[in-house]
Amino acid sequence: MRSSTSSSPREGLRRPGSRRSAASRWSSVRGLGLLAGLALTLASCDSAACVFSVEGCSGTGAPSGALGAAAARPAAGNWILPTAPTLQQSLPSGGGIDPRSPVVLRFSESLAPTTVVGAFQLRTAEVGGTVVPLQTQTVLVGDGRMVVLVPTAPMPLSTAIQVVLLDTAEVTDLTGQSLPTNPGAVLTSFTVAAAQIDEPSVVATFPPDGAFDQSEVGEIVVVFDRDIDLDTVDDDSWVVQVDAADPVADPPANAAQGQAIFGVSQPIPRVWRWRATDAAGVALPLGREVDVDLTLSPTGFEIADDDANALPETTISYRTASVLAPSDIRLVSSPDDAIGIANLTPGSGNELVIEVDVDTAEDGDRLDLYFTGPNPNAPGELLALRRAFEFTDPGPIATAQVLRDGLDLTTSVAPLMARFGDGNVTIAATFTAGPITTTAVIFDSNAMLAGNQPARLDTVAPEILLLDRSVDVDTYVHDAGDVVFEGVASEALSGLEVTTTLGSSAVGARAFSNGTRFASEPIDIGVIPALNDPLPYSLVAFDAAGNASSVAVAGTLSLRGYVGDTALAPAGAGDPIQVEVFDALTLEPLAGAIVFGHAVPAGGGTPTFVDSAFSNSEGGATITSHVSTDEGTIVTVALAGYDMVSLHRFGSARLSVPLVPSGGSTAELRGSLTGSGATVQSSLVLGDLAYSDGRRGAGLAQPFTGSVCTVSPFGDTVATCPFGPQDVRAGRSGSVAAFNGVFDIAESSFVPTIFLSTFDVAFPVGPVAEAGTQTVPLAISQLLADPSQPPASGAIDFGPLVFDATAATGIDLGALVDDPLLAGEVRVWVEADIGGSAPAVPAGLGVSYDAGGGTWNLRGALIGSLSSQLDESFSASDRLSVAVEAEDTNGAIVGVRASLTELLLAGGTLTASGVPTVNSPAPGSDVGSGAFTVELENSLLDGAIGGTLGSGLYALRLEDSAGRGWTHYRPDVPDGDGDVVFSVPDPADAGAASLASGALTATGRAFAWIGFDPLGLYFTDLETEPALSATSPPLVLSIP
Repeated sequence: MRSSTSSSPREGLRRPGSRRSAASRWSSVRGLGLLAGLALTLASCDSAACVFSVEGCSGTGAPSGALGAAAARPAAGNWILPTAPTLQQSLPSGGGIDPRSPVVLRFSESLAPTTVVGAFQLRTAEVGGTVVPLQTQTVLVGDGRMVVLVPTAPMPLSTAIQVVLLDTAEVTDLTGQSLPTNPGAVLTSFTVAAAQIDEPSVVATFPPDGAFDQSEVGEIVVVFDRDIDLDTVDDDSWVVQVDAADPVADPPANAAQGQAIFGVSQPIPRVWRWRATDAAGVALPLGREVDVDLTLSPTGFEIADDDANALPETTISYRTASVLAPSDIRLVSSPDDAIGIANLTPGSGNELVIEVDVDTAEDGDRLDLYFTGPNPNAPGELLALRRAFEFTDPGPIATAQVLRDGLDLTTSVAPLMARFGDGNVTIAATFTAGPITTTAVIFDSNAMLAGNQPARLDTVAPEILLLDRSVDVDTYVHDAGDVVFEGVASEALSGLEVTTTLGSSAVGARAFSNGTRFASEPIDIGVIPALNDPLPYSLVAFDAAGNASSVAVAGTLSLRGYVGDTALAPAGAGDPIQVEVFDALTLEPLAGAIVFGHAVPAGGGTPTFVDSAFSNSEGGATITSHVSTDEGTIVTVALAGYDMVSLHRFGSARLSVPLVPSGGSTAELRGSLTGSGATVQSSLVLGDLAYSDGRRGAGLAQPFTGSVCTVSPFGDTVATCPFGPQDVRAGRSGSVAAFNGVFDIAESSFVPTIFLSTFDVAFPVGPVAEAGTQTVPLAISQLLADPSQPPASGAIDFGPLVFDATAATGIDLGALVDDPLLAGEVRVWVEADIGGSAPAVPAGLGVSYDAGGGTWNLRGALIGSLSSQLDESFSASDRLSVAVEAEDTNGAIVGVRASLTELLLAGGTLTASGVPTVNSPAPGSDVGSGAFTVELENSLLDGAIGGTLGSGLYALRLEDSAGRGWTHYRPDVPDGDGDVVFSVPDPADAGAASLASGALTATGRAFAWIGFDPLGLYFTDLETEPALSATSPPLVLSIP
């Protein structure tokens, strides 16, 4: 702050919406400075203006306003004071103390948890006294104000015991201020009784008996002088009353938790805790100025020790304060969860504003804001800053706003230098009225996550470092019409704005991030016209703090893998066909490929060779279409080491054809799922667990298992679940997910939160090189049904639905393959289509129940939190789809996929099409060494998709004895035309290598979706678009 005078407009605390003049509005508070007691350390600064201003009063050590050394992050309900902590009470005291008694130290405010561990010692009082062994874990309770030291064995009888602060101790409060007691000092002493005492007693409580001005959301702690039988503490023996009535919530009291053994925290039966909470564990207020009474061990409901000795009836009473803690703290500047460059820059138009709801503040009341974040001068340490503001308005004031200049979070604005290092900054607020200072409320940047999430301070603009399949950022190659820019940035991105002349993202378009890897929202560009190819683009990245990249990235976009939308002239014109050939793995152009055309006479017959050309260094080749009246040109592309591709009757003058290396291009996926917390650990160890990666080559319909989860016998409750190795397609980005729950569940017992109890997904996951290995970490920290989370973010029931396969010809519904992981013969899953060419993101699982007659009932759950993330970019109901797939023992497969919107219109039924069975040649036939014909069942019925004709295409996959493949594509034909005929030309006509002699496997596939158009088709659409899909059983033929 610049000044302590009330007239300064820089003090920054105001009541929003005030109608007073600017001068009077700013006079409502007086700044109380950056550091309580700063004048005591700066003898040369004897004026208020100097003491409480930035100029001239900042030392060269800790940043201005730092309260202490290494700080700790506060939690909601903690007690934070601007002064150093003091020891207020130590118990027991005097003599006749039971040898099993713990020692309790109560402090003036909450302490930093790590600083009390091993800080205190019990020892006999004589010179060179004997140390009393203590439990390893120091117990810190009472909202951080009560330290409990628990002996591991009874203390020596009739012996004086000292409580000592060790020489090495550095006990601090949450702001890093040290306990003003010399290390090595004796804090208190007491004398142990001559024998164990039969009757249990209470050593200490929090709040203390008779206390007043206590927190209405604080916890109640009772420390007994021995272990208490866990079974004797219940709602009858532990009775809380608030103004002589039941509290708003009355959960059971629980023993404090100690060290974990085999993943299970062990209770400390001498220390018991209670707090009124809701189902999510959030503290509920007991009320303002109410009398709270805790009755222990009433007659007939005694609390007893392990030897059945009963505690006499005991009552502890205290009174809550007349002043309430702030109810909320929020950022009203943009973004509302982070602090960026614009927020800290004067005149930016988006300066930082913090709003705090207070308890009807009046003249003389004070608001304290405590900021805890990374120390820029000591990596790995935290520092705490305090900003204090005094109200001078007569009130009552319910909400206060604090502005950027009043907060003084920078040491310089040109260049911009913050008082914290970049990272998470916890913001806490306390309120003081008269002698009462409340507990703290903590800013929460994400209510969807458990606990209070800090704000993110980010003073560095993001930078796009690399785009996939590019050596830099000035070129980008993609293989889908809805373009997704993917790559690596200097930090996690929250947004990416893309601008081109053919299509741009919306202002504020988000980006999906996984660490520094990002993927943009899709931009619908389609096929780039030849005159615009390559297409210039401009990219502006945004990080989570709203910082924009300082310089827009400019480059050119090339799209590959499509059937151009420029049609050939009617048959007979002899138009040129421009063909681009590229590697499907790298998207790099392929030189030396043979591109050749054949014509098929009307009514069928042997294809006639028309023209051929070799692709140049840019992968380009031009051939002439046929000039006879027939069924169209067949364009084939062949290159040694790659599978061949033929396009039948597409009628396009421009083709971009991907070639897949023969034998496929695979990489290896490995990873590890970690689960933290007792409930998550138990779910992973005892439940079912499946993983999914759409790059495995068959969509998400084939989840896979991993290794058995392991748990450390000591320490944190963490389960580690390795998975892999699994083969995935190289060169393709995607996502990896883990699902956990009870998958084998009866239809009548189906509950979505039991079926799916935990989930995590890594997206986007970058491509991996051929034969490379990719390691993907996954982590789960809470159940989908965690009560702290809104139900809409957990496992949401998407059913009941029906799968109808009664019209699915070519598949044996009586001999379906059971899913090894999930209940039922029909596989069910949920996927999120986020655009581009990457496989859809896993978003849920389902199970099927045979209803008879070729139908199955479907139940399952989708992940609500993922749905809400999609809704930030586009309608989740349109992007989330339920997919089903059935496979018989012969290899026939039928699949259906429908968005949630489409399912609503279809009445919740997914209807399968038939299988494109190979009808000709007959199994085992010799197809000869030249051209031959294959006929598939015309399984895509006219009007089956959206009432349109010819809304799909067929693919014929041939694979020879050497593993080389040849895929033929052809648009759907009317039902009246009979079978779908593929005239397979002879590659030798163009000097290309024919398929190897020996066994030849033929497989048919069919794809259909609403809006299908053979002109403008991308080959990756076959993975991302189909509403209907089917695969025939493989048919074995032969080549001589």
